[in-house]
Amino acid sequence: MFPAPIQKLISHFQKLPGIGPRQAAKFAMRLTKMTDSELKFMAQDISTLKSFVGECKECFMLFDKPNSGILLCQFCRNPERDKNKICVVVNDNDALSIEKTKNFDGVYHVLGGHVSLLDKEENRNLNLIGLKNRIKKETEVILALNANAEGQATIMYLEKFLEGLNHKTSRLAQGMSTGSEIEYADDQTLINALKHRR
Repeated sequence: MFPAPIQKLISHFQKLPGIGPRQAAKFAMRLTKMTDSELKFMAQDISTLKSFVGECKECFMLFDKPNSGILLCQFCRNPERDKNKICVVVNDNDALSIEKTKNFDGVYHVLGGHVSLLDKEENRNLNLIGLKNRIKKETEVILALNANAEGQATIMYLEKFLEGLNHKTSRLAQGMSTGSEIEYADDQTLINALKHRR
């Protein structure tokens, strides 16, 4: 059994998605090897995180909060972005992977997870209503979701959820192989998937 302070850290790390007890224990043990000043800076960065990071009120992407009180991310407040092209992604990493290709001039919408077909409560945490509110007649909604079972289930749900809004819906082309995740796709694959969306 680990000492109580390490056990506490393990339980904190286990709250992070995809972190099991063994990996959480590795993280906690690694912290014991860090210097006091490294730990102090890390603790300070964690404690001020919410003060300096905002969530865009339009697309729900995280951004550096300026002192001016602006509530929009860099993409939503950029007048040169095409607001009639909304690329729906699961998380910020997916949006930033697409952005890196320099082939998309629209805006994003971060769902915050996949749609759960089993647990309807879980879907309440997703930014679904925010998406519906952004759609106008001339809007193209690009469903840029992972080419796996969760992604496909989310696409089917969204197509039904957005039915009757008189907009165009497209999906990434199958340059994305089945089972692949957007975050790990190379730039050329993403460029092709965006270019040949249907």
